[in-house]
Amino acid sequence: MRIRSLDDAATTEETLLTLALTPLVKELKALECNKESQISKVKAALVKAVNEIAEPHQERFSSISRQIQTGFQHVFPALGVQLSVEMNPPELKIDNLLKQGSGLLVKEAAGNSRIGQQGTGARRALFWAMLQVHNEISRQNEKREALLKSFREQLKKEVRKNVKSENINLLKQQIDAIENGAPVPEDTDDPALPGYILLMDEPENALHPMAARAAQAHLYELGKHPDWQVLLTTHSPYFINPLEDHTTIARMQRSTDGKSLSPRLYVADEANFSLDEKDNLQALQLTDIGFAEIFFGSYPIIVEGDTEHAAFISAITKEKHGDVR
Repeated sequence: MRIRSLDDAATTEETLLTLALTPLVKELKALECNKESQISKVKAALVKAVNEIAEPHQERFSSISRQIQTGFQHVFPALGVQLSVEMNPPELKIDNLLKQGSGLLVKEAAGNSRIGQQGTGARRALFWAMLQVHNEISRQNEKREALLKSFREQLKKEVRKNVKSENINLLKQQIDAIENGAPVPEDTDDPALPGYILLMDEPENALHPMAARAAQAHLYELGKHPDWQVLLTTHSPYFINPLEDHTTIARMQRSTDGKSLSPRLYVADEANFSLDEKDNLQALQLTDIGFAEIFFGSYPIIVEGDTEHAAFISAITKEKHGDVR
């Protein structure tokens, strides 16, 4: 799945609501068709209440009917006219009604708020989380439908044999269980596992530094999950962590003529840091975000300490070396 730099949460929230509410809507529609259900009784009670409220108005309706009939009978004297006013049972668009009243709420100390009331960074973080859940639900639904189709085909074959079989009862029970929300067993032979590739453009957009660090930790942790592979494009050192295992960093640089891109690769598993070196570098990265900036430069220059770093930058600025940043 692809998350573009300017994608937002609003449309994803609606799609996710549709997926989340589908089983409930299906059940409510079935109840609506059942005359003995509470929903049908409430609809009938509404019709009765409205018609009772309309009863005192019948004389006015009859007066209007008589006025219409007077003009109408000048042309068709044998015909009469009656204004009939009564309510039919309402047709409930349950899915739309549920969506209008449903949604994700962000819990804060001051109370709950809607997604649209959040800042851009919070909306993007919600967008990532919703998209992950959306795809997992979609995948489960696809597996459920495939399993139901397989069971139903097997059941047809068993019924055609015209022989009483334990398999028929078993298949009916399995179909009933899957239709009623029983968990779908994982297919260990499924060649599609891991099942998700997350492509994310510029996750740093609208995130303040601490949120960017938290987002980086979340996305790297997600990449460790056997079902997920995560690919990011970024301009922020906050999302570069060369010390995480199984990490590949590719710096894309245009050629001099601007017609091609050449990657420079760093592969964490080939770095061969000792445990002490890794601990020291991790501590450095936590205290100095500039450590990760080396991956954004074509030819990094290493200086000894903060004083030398400041002096070097000052010299470069004074000499106006445009190629050094």
